[in-house]
Amino acid sequence: MPQHVIIHQSQVMSDLIELTDMFATTEEPVLITGETGTGKELIARRLHMHSSRANRKLVSVNVTAIPATMFEREMFGHVKGSFSGADRDGSGFVSEAEGGTLFLDEIGDLPAQMQPKLLRLLQEGTYQKLGDPTERHADIRIIAATNSSLQEKVEAGEFRSDIYFRLKVLGLELPPLRDRVGDVTLLMNHFLSEAAGKSVDMGHYFNPDSIYFLEQYEWPGNIRELIMLAKRAHVEQSTRGSVRITMKRAGQPSFILTNLEALAAKEAAAGAHEEESLGPETGIPERTRIELALERCRGNRVEAATKLQMGRSTLYRKMKKYGL
Repeated sequence: MPQHVIIHQSQVMSDLIELTDMFATTEEPVLITGETGTGKELIARRLHMHSSRANRKLVSVNVTAIPATMFEREMFGHVKGSFSGADRDGSGFVSEAEGGTLFLDEIGDLPAQMQPKLLRLLQEGTYQKLGDPTERHADIRIIAATNSSLQEKVEAGEFRSDIYFRLKVLGLELPPLRDRVGDVTLLMNHFLSEAAGKSVDMGHYFNPDSIYFLEQYEWPGNIRELIMLAKRAHVEQSTRGSVRITMKRAGQPSFILTNLEALAAKEAAAGAHEEESLGPETGIPERTRIELALERCRGNRVEAATKLQMGRSTLYRKMKKYGL
């Protein structure tokens, strides 16, 4: 599947994609905002691939990954002798993106001393290499992204307002995964299939209760969190034939994600009745018994310890041992 294809069925994403494709036809800068893990680089790639520059390079730069002292030469290049160890000329990201698109991720963390130089690039399309006063022209389209509020950074004096207003003319705000109604199961199926290397059904990995939980889950890590979960589920299913993943939520009981066959087997062995003991005589592996007890007791450890026929201190120790 092409890297710029966006899997969705939600209306909010359909509207965003329509706007993205419309912005792709212009040469103006675009500012992409959204929480971490929502897919800002994917949107940047789509903007590039649907533009007149699609046959040239898309150069992605993570602003936070470059030390402030090295940013100028990494961005604009340098000439021989411009700093200690510069024994030859060097190109930067701007020249590398010539004719194409420059994507600046986490633009809100751009060093203050670099902001006037970026403004010049945005407004005039010109720049200078480190150590060379010669003005150069850049034929590039700039896309920027951030998971922070640039407006707040402007008000705090951390980000130039003229750059902000230049970028925000064309803005795309990505919705968090929790607001993409109907997209979770589509995405989970896709990433499970990607992990397996073939088309799979998520019902093979998760039972109906688990799927319902996934659809209702808040997804604080957004799509990035979903991808990691899909990879883990595939590893567990392929190596031990079942899935059992404990999802922890702040201020709420943990929830166990599992597949239908594994849950049915555990319930049959433990006894389906809620009040039945989950003591060692059941023959169920200890970690599984503890997970089941915590699930049935909605995270109440005192009640869980009673079902498990063990003391509370013993339960706490074993929970720590199993990472529960």
